[in-house]
Amino acid sequence: MENQVKAEIIRKSELPEEAKTVGIMGVLMGVSNDSIVHAMGTTINHMETVKAETANPQPPQPLDYTETEAKIAEMLQESTGTNFLDSGGSYGRHWQTNRTIKDFRNRLNPTVEIHAPHTYTYEGKRQNAIAEIIIEYDVFHYLTSMLELTETAKKLQKRFEKFVEQPENKDEGYYVLAEDFLEKLHAEYEEEYYGTTNTYNYDNILSQVLQYGMIEIHEDKYILLQIHNGCDVRGGYTKPQFFYVPDVDQFIIAQNDLNVSCKCGYCNASSDDGGYHWYTNEGSFPSAKTPLLKRLNFKRNPNHKAYGQDKAMCKKCSEEIEFSVNDAWRL
Repeated sequence: MENQVKAEIIRKSELPEEAKTVGIMGVLMGVSNDSIVHAMGTTINHMETVKAETANPQPPQPLDYTETEAKIAEMLQESTGTNFLDSGGSYGRHWQTNRTIKDFRNRLNPTVEIHAPHTYTYEGKRQNAIAEIIIEYDVFHYLTSMLELTETAKKLQKRFEKFVEQPENKDEGYYVLAEDFLEKLHAEYEEEYYGTTNTYNYDNILSQVLQYGMIEIHEDKYILLQIHNGCDVRGGYTKPQFFYVPDVDQFIIAQNDLNVSCKCGYCNASSDDGGYHWYTNEGSFPSAKTPLLKRLNFKRNPNHKAYGQDKAMCKKCSEEIEFSVNDAWRL
């Protein structure tokens, strides 16, 4: 009797018919409640993923991409599925928006949001907002500047894929498998293993979250990389991929390095912490007479829908300031 009541509740719910069928069958077969909920959720996720992938097909790549560029672009457009619990799912996942890009090389780098000082109304009261500048290092440009898809990296990738396919690993997620494989390589080569990192856990200017582990093999450094292509940062990561890392220090430093300049040099400065502090020939702006934001004049975009598209000009030369990121070391 209890199972019939559960089945009727499911039948009258607003869930998709496929999920209802899975749930009712589970109830009638005496499956546990947790297993039924999991199976229904998996069914809904699969249905929504098929729908999202149909609406956002994988685009063709430019024929003149390098191997490294092609692999990074492939990862950025890799479907990591959907989940009905995704926070922000209605705004689109990274893999969905990335599939609208025909050539990642044409993306602006860095991207800059400038918010001029302004007033706004909140809960019936006028509020003052200070000037704000937000800079992001486009992750395609960052990764293709810092990594290489070498022959050794390809061989490591094949070994990893064989490791993943072993029967005892079939129920494990990529995060665990990546760590286990790197530990296996560490024991084999007895060289340095840098551990696993998720860039969500610290401040940086990258446009997407990265998850990776690094290891040294014959004095060369390799990364086993995942890109977060979903919405909620707790899931939605790509299949791990090996790359050679020519310079580990630069790979890490570039995640926060910035430069700003103007025509006359009054605003020329650099930052090693994503723009929280700036340094000039006269020292850091916080200790200098005039901080960066006070060296600028701001102009509001007349289109109130143009969020972050205000302008910042040097007070001395009246020219717009320009930002750059740390990728010149590979030139």
